[in-house]
Amino acid sequence: MIIYILVFQGTKDILEEAQHIKDGVSRVLVELLKREWPQLWDNLFTYFTVFCQNGETQTELILQTLSRLTEDVVRFQNLPHSRRRELLESLTSAMGSIFPFFLYTLNKNLKAYQSQSGKTSEKACKICQVVLETLTAFVDWVNITYITESNLLPLLCSLLLDKNLCLQASECLLLIVGRKGTPSERMPLLFTEETMTVLLEAANNATDNITES
Repeated sequence: MIIYILVFQGTKDILEEAQHIKDGVSRVLVELLKREWPQLWDNLFTYFTVFCQNGETQTELILQTLSRLTEDVVRFQNLPHSRRRELLESLTSAMGSIFPFFLYTLNKNLKAYQSQSGKTSEKACKICQVVLETLTAFVDWVNITYITESNLLPLLCSLLLDKNLCLQASECLLLIVGRKGTPSERMPLLFTEETMTVLLEAANNATDNITES
């Protein structure tokens, strides 16, 4: 099918393809998943991992697909109840593969973004932005252990100091601290010396920028 070829081969370069084209491809794939997964493609995330190895464009398409699928299932809830429950259960059971994939992709491209230059750095930065945007569809409902038992929180806090990633990182943090739960569950999320130090530094930087402008 043409949509699989588009995802596998990618569209144009990640910095060249029009956003509405990439949105359209990911949206078509989401509609297919909403109708056929998990009955078909029980090894879906194995395919996704292979697709992402083909380049930045494929990685962006997969991330957008996961984001839009989750939004439809969790937030918009625009599916029949039984079908929505089935998809939500499938997403939840696959989270052991999905969340590490997000963190791996973010860390890998963050390293390239910070160590390379020119187009290579720009492409890596774009992927980092898309990963963070995708995480906003997940961090307010996944099991809290995926957040607390990874390096996600300190990583997000550190990205508040990066002018190209601070907006997406702050959106993730806002959703995390806004999660429902008891105070004892929510307190460890940000109230550590490490995270508070970075938050204070980011706030000071923001104040300095406002003063300069």
